[in-house]
Amino acid sequence: MKTKLFAVAIAAISCLSASGKDVYFFAENASEATKCVESVTSILIGADKLTLKTANATSTDVAYTDFAAFSFKNRRTSGVGATKADQGTRVTCNGGNVAIASTDDISAVEVYAVNGTKVAAFAPASSNFRFTIDDGGMYIVKVKAGDGEKIFKVIK
Repeated sequence: MKTKLFAVAIAAISCLSASGKDVYFFAENASEATKCVESVTSILIGADKLTLKTANATSTDVAYTDFAAFSFKNRRTSGVGATKADQGTRVTCNGGNVAIASTDDISAVEVYAVNGTKVAAFAPASSNFRFTIDDGGMYIVKVKAGDGEKIFKVIK
């Protein structure tokens, strides 16, 4: 529980610019979000839950036991419905085991330490890919899938 709380705290601190972003919550091994809170303006970290405040001044509580991962997404309008890039790619890390799932085939994965040193590179050519991080720390994972490229923060 302390590890999850620490990871949530680091993720929330690193994304303090969450104002105007949607927050998506994922259950363990889920490919689709189980919950979404739209237009988040602040995140309060409690002992057993996150409290998200939205642009319309409502609060939503999400217990740590209700999700395994979460991600932020900028609010934007791109016509009717979401584009393929919006459906996107998701990275989860559980004890150093990193899983990447994408709606497109993943053409390249690069892993960097926070000091900028490249520690690994892969060319999986599939929509799901897994690898292991041995050393503890914070990493940046760059994923190229389809026509897009996304950057994720991973903590082991």
